[in-house]
Amino acid sequence: MKERSEELHWLRIHQLPVVLTCPTHRTHLQRGPTVGQDWLYLRATEENCPPNAPLHHVPQSPAETTALLEIATLARNILEGSPNSEAHESTHHFGEAFRRLGYRRANGVDFVSLVPAAQNVLGAVEKAFPAVLDRSRAKPVWLDHLVDGRTAQQADTVLMGKYLLRHLPLGPVHDELFGPAPWKCFNPLAGHKGKRVVRRQDTLRHLQDGSWRARFYCSCGYSYVRTRQPDGTLRRSKTLKIGPLLVAFIQNSASQNRSLYTAAKQIGIAPVTLYSLGLREGISMPWKAPAGARPR
Repeated sequence: MKERSEELHWLRIHQLPVVLTCPTHRTHLQRGPTVGQDWLYLRATEENCPPNAPLHHVPQSPAETTALLEIATLARNILEGSPNSEAHESTHHFGEAFRRLGYRRANGVDFVSLVPAAQNVLGAVEKAFPAVLDRSRAKPVWLDHLVDGRTAQQADTVLMGKYLLRHLPLGPVHDELFGPAPWKCFNPLAGHKGKRVVRRQDTLRHLQDGSWRARFYCSCGYSYVRTRQPDGTLRRSKTLKIGPLLVAFIQNSASQNRSLYTAAKQIGIAPVTLYSLGLREGISMPWKAPAGARPR
């Protein structure tokens, strides 16, 4: 690579086996004649880094191009981040991450449900990394090593694991925590309030105190978070967003000169909550801000 200094040089991120795209320039990497050699001890020259070298891999679809760029970006974040940054979080705890996403069985990981879900997510990069989707095995070696915390992780395994966690859907066991779908919608402005019409749940988290927390999204635009305590008790839902119905409600309340208190009482929430939810959704509020109001 030649940039700024006008001297050819190697970039360490380009040498990772699963990085086939430059995350900075968004271009596909070329395959030089030094592949398989230790580039740390080779000075970059026009001979071993020719400008007309063939591409290391030619993406077969837009989905593959997007996936390869995301993997390269993850690699850059890890290499440039500090040891305590989010990029390094849970690098050696993928087993627990898979379990809290719902792929758990007794005290371990349920590979029967995890493997096909992982194959579906990683299908976009199967042409680039055939070994990732080794369909000859019931349990791919790299995935088994990723889950086994006693096994030292290679860079390519960690990157694949982090990409997988970004896109892996919730597993089958997560339904047991908050009951089977559909779940209730608590939108105070919707005619289906209290009815089981919510079919989307994600961002399941296992908290330090043993509780589980998940977000729920209704087709009406309403979203909320709910926590299941270690004893199985479900705490009250906390509204994250009311959605499009809130805009119409606030505009109607303003046109009828309703006070913030009256409008909030009409839908059964606190005035500060109504105001804060409006701010969060970017609505120009027609009332004076009450004490403690802030985007929720």
